[in-house]
Amino acid sequence: MTASADNSRDIPQGKSLNTKSILFKFTILSVSLILVTGTSVSPALPLMGKDLGVSQTGINLVGTIPQAFVLIFLLLSPMISKKIGIKKSILLGLACIAVSGLGPILSSNYWLILVSRMLLGSGMGMFNSLVITIINRFYNGDEESKMLGYRGACEQVGATVATLLVGFLLSFGWHSAFFIYLLAIPIALLLLFVASNSVMLIGASLVAGFCAATTICAFNMIVKLVPAQAQASANTLLLVGCNIGSFLTAYGIAFSQKVLGNTATAPVLFFAIVLAVIAVVSFFIVRATKVKF
Repeated sequence: MTASADNSRDIPQGKSLNTKSILFKFTILSVSLILVTGTSVSPALPLMGKDLGVSQTGINLVGTIPQAFVLIFLLLSPMISKKIGIKKSILLGLACIAVSGLGPILSSNYWLILVSRMLLGSGMGMFNSLVITIINRFYNGDEESKMLGYRGACEQVGATVATLLVGFLLSFGWHSAFFIYLLAIPIALLLLFVASNSVMLIGASLVAGFCAATTICAFNMIVKLVPAQAQASANTLLLVGCNIGSFLTAYGIAFSQKVLGNTATAPVLFFAIVLAVIAVVSFFIVRATKVKF
């Protein structure tokens, strides 16, 4: 599908947008990661039906109704993007997906869950074809073909990863399986980082704030977990680690701009990913050691 100039007026152009950078390409392709996750929560549906006392027909409706709304909003998508622009259409669709996950997470009301599934399909249909539109606009020839191929691959990767995550989340109950739709939030933020310097600054501030909060939490953990006689040594080790991290920051910035593109947003994204990895590793370590604090 080819984009018109009117439809895509809200996507920045010029020197501020490097369409050849890995960061920009990853941002465009990341939207496709969540496009085919509508059925990923299927393993949770039997548990939900049993818990809510819903018939098999009712549960099947929860699983299939998003596809109907995908079709409806796929047809409405050209009009929506013409009215508000491609970027805002994608962001609105991602917001719908994220909000749709909250209903099943927070509520056990069948009708609210059904409406949430309708909202999920609406969000997916809203930007289903817009990724192709953006690729057609910014790329030509072999590069366009490659990007379209990568887009299809990303859909399959997203579906596979979502299914694996659902399998893990089901150990915490069927409600938890719907957390996968909150993945739309970081994808939306990534899209904003690429398109807006002001949001990039907000993102940088958040990363810096999380770093400070993590340091405070680390000192609090020392007080609660480390014997009093060893706390001085533990505090020293923590401060040494902070200084080593500060020293390596310059190298991290250089590495991120080399890998993700020589842009101001690259270090923000890089350190956000590093923090996320540390958080996940820490979660599993604490879970495995059964440490409580």
